[in-house]
Amino acid sequence: MESNEEKLQSWVQKLSETEMPVFTHTASKLTSVSGSSDSSAAELARIILQDASMTARVLKAANNIYYNPGSRSINTISRAVVVLGFEAVRSLCLSIAMIESVLKGSNQEHVSQEMAQAFHAAVQARAFAEKRNDKSPEEVYIATLLHNLGRIAFWSFASDAGETLDEALKQPDATPESAEQAALGFTLRELSFGLCKEWQLGELLEHSLSPVPGNNPRTSNINMGYDLARSVEQGWKTPEALEQLEKVSELLLMPLDQTKRLVEENAEHAVEIARMYGAQHASTLIPQPVQQPPQKEEISTTKGGLQDNYPEADPML
Repeated sequence: MESNEEKLQSWVQKLSETEMPVFTHTASKLTSVSGSSDSSAAELARIILQDASMTARVLKAANNIYYNPGSRSINTISRAVVVLGFEAVRSLCLSIAMIESVLKGSNQEHVSQEMAQAFHAAVQARAFAEKRNDKSPEEVYIATLLHNLGRIAFWSFASDAGETLDEALKQPDATPESAEQAALGFTLRELSFGLCKEWQLGELLEHSLSPVPGNNPRTSNINMGYDLARSVEQGWKTPEALEQLEKVSELLLMPLDQTKRLVEENAEHAVEIARMYGAQHASTLIPQPVQQPPQKEEISTTKGGLQDNYPEADPML
């Protein structure tokens, strides 16, 4: 009989060598490149250009208004690195590589749910890092996005093991952790940690997944991003969501009303980013704050009959 540690290592090896070898290779190369010199920027561009699909998708994302609000034309990878910055381009690549790897698997409903939570948490965590003057908010974004990589990868390639875990999760009083331990012999957080170390995905991600929690403000951004993303899945006005909102307000030293506007805008941005990366179904699962119903347009009556109040369309715009 395999020990629990052997079962965990077997899954790490399976995902690394059989199910996600392309992501394993790409992620290791991308995370090994440091943004501390011009030569590193050239190396990053070289890695991207080796993959035609990656090149095309990076350029498409780089010209998206979210990353490029000034709408400056970007038609080369080297220009993307100059205009958007090293870390932003690397986060683009890792996001694209992850999505391309897991969207080909099975259990797409589970995968989309996990990806929706990851995108939402990542956008929230990056905004928190920016507000706290973090040295590299994009690094926080990447670490948050990949924080649940073990969960996403497991459900994408789970097969029979996924059915076993599904049954365990339906048991009365079962928590996700207890069900995972009973069905698999390890938790999916432990799988994320094992993949992080195997694929060398960075110290920040490793620290955030470590069994021994530390008092690191950078990992607190990651944890708070996930806590908020999970809490609003049942609604933005539930007691759990309101409690998390107050915690974020304290973390950022911001008034509650400003914090509320920030996290709601982040949720909207998360939908845009998920769509931009091609995770269409996941984007529909990101909880959105309740929108006010649109005001009815007033109708004015003139001698010529009814005339609505819309201006003429501007074709140049």
